Amino acid sequence: MSHQRLRERHLPGGGGAGWVLLAVPILVAANAGVRPPAATVAQAAAGAGWTTSRASAYSAADSPGRMACTRRRVPWTGALVAHKSLPCGTRIRVCHRARCVTARVADRGPYIPGRDLDLTPGTYRALGATTARGWGVRTVTWRRQ
Repeated sequence: MSHQRLRERHLPGGGGAGWVLLAVPILVAANAGVRPPAATVAQAAAGAGWTTSRASAYSAADSPGRMACTRRRVPWTGALVAHKSLPCGTRIRVCHRARCVTARVADRGPYIPGRDLDLTPGTYRALGATTARGWGVRTVTWRRQ
């Protein structure tokens, strides 16, 4: 049986508006059990301390053999970030879309206006990018742990 015949048979007058009204409760019922990711719920909670800012990627090619603020060489594969003012060694939780990673502040920067974090390859890979160019500059949410 075609959709037109079903509409005429089950809806008085065969109007299209009745068809839409029947579909809305089905869509609402189907999505009733869907919950946003835990990171999204935590970020949306009032007073949770989350900050939204821009984050860029940097790699060993940007500063080869350079010492970080911890007075040690940066292990580029680790989950590390650079921040202008947070104390070195501070742990922060960084989230992008549905992925989150706990990283440690190990360097100073970024020095480009409008950016708050620089991410090492270990951090941006954990957040879903494969290269620094692939990451570019993205909006992330973060908070101190």
